[in-house]
Amino acid sequence: MALAYRSGTVLQSDTGRTYAGVRVLPMVDGVAQPIYADASGTPLSEAITNGNGAYEFWVETGTYDLDYSLGGQHLGVQTGVEIYSLLKDGAEIVPFALAEGQPAGSVGRALDLVSRRSVMADVVGDYNTATGFGTDDAPYLQQLATALENQGGGTILIPYGRRPYLGSDLTLNNNVVLEFDKVSSGSNYGSGLLSFKNAVWVSPTATIKVGNGSGFRGSLIRAGLTMNNTSAQVAALWLGTAITLLKNTSDHVIEGMILGFEWPFKCEDTSSASNVAQYSRSRIGPLLLDNKNGIWLHNYLDIARIDAVHCWPICTVAATAEPDGAQLKRTGTALRLSGVNDWTMTNRFFSYGYNRGSWLSDCASVTMQNVAHDHVPGSSDGSIGFLMTGLTREIRILGCQTAGKQYGIWNAGQFGNERVGLLVSDTVVWVTTTAAIVNQYGDILIRGGSLRNTTVGGSGVKTASTAGVTEIQGVDMRGFAIGVENFSTSTVTRIDRNTRFTNCTAEVANAYKPTIASAGTITLSPNDFEIEVTGTTQIDTITGGRFGQRIVLHVPGGLTLGASGNIVTQNGSSMIFSAGGAAVLERNATAWKVVGGSLCANYVFTDKVNVFTAAQDFRNNVSVGQTAGTSTGGTLTLTRGGAGFEGGQVTFGYGNNVAGDWFADVSTANAFRVVRSDGGGTLVALLIDKAAGDITLSGSINTTALKVGGVDAIDTNRLFNARSYTVGTLPTPGTGGRLAWASNCRVFNGAGVQEGGGAGTGGLVNDNGTDWKIAGTNVSAVA
Repeated sequence: MALAYRSGTVLQSDTGRTYAGVRVLPMVDGVAQPIYADASGTPLSEAITNGNGAYEFWVETGTYDLDYSLGGQHLGVQTGVEIYSLLKDGAEIVPFALAEGQPAGSVGRALDLVSRRSVMADVVGDYNTATGFGTDDAPYLQQLATALENQGGGTILIPYGRRPYLGSDLTLNNNVVLEFDKVSSGSNYGSGLLSFKNAVWVSPTATIKVGNGSGFRGSLIRAGLTMNNTSAQVAALWLGTAITLLKNTSDHVIEGMILGFEWPFKCEDTSSASNVAQYSRSRIGPLLLDNKNGIWLHNYLDIARIDAVHCWPICTVAATAEPDGAQLKRTGTALRLSGVNDWTMTNRFFSYGYNRGSWLSDCASVTMQNVAHDHVPGSSDGSIGFLMTGLTREIRILGCQTAGKQYGIWNAGQFGNERVGLLVSDTVVWVTTTAAIVNQYGDILIRGGSLRNTTVGGSGVKTASTAGVTEIQGVDMRGFAIGVENFSTSTVTRIDRNTRFTNCTAEVANAYKPTIASAGTITLSPNDFEIEVTGTTQIDTITGGRFGQRIVLHVPGGLTLGASGNIVTQNGSSMIFSAGGAAVLERNATAWKVVGGSLCANYVFTDKVNVFTAAQDFRNNVSVGQTAGTSTGGTLTLTRGGAGFEGGQVTFGYGNNVAGDWFADVSTANAFRVVRSDGGGTLVALLIDKAAGDITLSGSINTTALKVGGVDAIDTNRLFNARSYTVGTLPTPGTGGRLAWASNCRVFNGAGVQEGGGAGTGGLVNDNGTDWKIAGTNVSAVA
């Protein structure tokens, strides 16, 4: 005879209450079969459930119909039950429903006696808000949880309207979820929540322990919680931990509302060394929270998903307003991640009033999207929206917001430069006191988004002496005392041309200035494009760089670029740049080519030649253009663009109009000219010799007008027009030979008598180097 073991637990379907005294008979074709008390075959007269609703027996291996009855009332038959196991591997839950109003012995309502994955818990549910206590329902719920776990898991439903109380721990080990049968709507804040119809009230000394595939859906409120407290009372509100994730477990499910705890939700072990895989794949949210802290995940490996979490000061938002909104603040952290790795995702997470919004330590590859951490505006309480510490790296803050904090984002991750520490993209940060983003350690990239202050003050981006590389690309900064406060000119902070500064007292303090010492061979940093060269040693070879890269070498002390290495110069030999000049070079496949520059002593760049001094009217915007010639002459004009000369407008006419067009070229290394070719050879209209500083107009060209500053200096009749001044406004003398018109100068009449005081009719005056004299005399000009 081969015997097998059978056990089970009988529950009432409607309430989940266990039933004692239920008689269980294994039957084959309607005939009861013998049962045994043990595997050795000791006869058993009948199998009756005990006080916990459990039964057990041994029977020959086979397939049976199990018949259930209670007190003469037939409960139903469970058909096709295979009994082959030799192990006591746990009890099966067998639910039944009693028929109302039917005589004893009759069959109740239609039954599905096949083991089900959900049971209704017949909790006492008598928690009293006034006393803060009730009947401890934890032992009863634990019995249901264990039975469900033994049959592979399921859901424990709490009937709507019950107010269960957990005075001791409840453990949901494997694939067991506790939730409410119905969800009631309640007030978003205030004492209305204390009469909530679908909440579990938890003693501050108790917790719900959640294991693999297990979790909670519903509302958890700390027993003894009160509402509408002052800031002085808030500290006493936060006690205990509502939900504890068991170590080395995964696939948890947490949804609902949790109020009044120090930690509503955290891992069992938060003290072990970081980055030791202990948890994975939790699904957290939607959640509504008001506690000292929010969520703490520690040592997660593999995806954890946090979505739709709202941390709001529910317990105090209706309290009397206090200075600085003190009743709304929470001293803890809304989201704490430590030792979390491998693509943890946080989305749609909001908190208000927490001293730390998100705090990530020793984390890698965490994505935060649509996360917002706001605060009471105007606070100088050390609050931070996003904080990165320890060996944190590869953190992505995408499309997020932090508002009202003293610091918006603080990067203090010290992993090093093997990986970027932090990426901030399209994020809005507005602060009220110190800084929107602080880079203390590591490399960060800030791309797009907006940093702003409500009143002018603080810094948009602030770097510390220990900061790595800070890249700022296309960021809008508004209302700061300093837009970018760089620790020093050697702190690597690069700001691209698309970054905008509005209403900032200063745009940048201590702008990054990369330097390189001059030498025969210099090696470039791969990411610096504007470089100051110290020293004057000739440079022949530049190593580093990539195809198409363009750099500008600024030479405050002057510098020579040689042509013997991999530098291609414009003139084929060494190029000498004067102090304060610059050389622009571009990398091709094999060499660096000089493509531009300024203050080169032995070469004239065709796109820019500064011939005129700043004091002359020719200083800005000169280029070459022309009109078509006719038999009576055409015109040639120097204006903006074209050849790139800087000056006013000069117009020339020419009379010997023959075939050919006017064009500009560089005749020698130091000269620029405007010419045309005809049958008689090359006709030079204008020659500018940079080395000599001379401007020559060809005598063969009919000059129609020479304008300086838009006014004819020599008119179409070739008459000189001296600039008009009064005696009092004449320029300071010092350049001999200059002529001007003094409109109120007292000149001499035909009799040699000078005009009277205040009655001068004006005259031509000249600068003799020390004084303005009436032209043709040695008499000083007076009015």
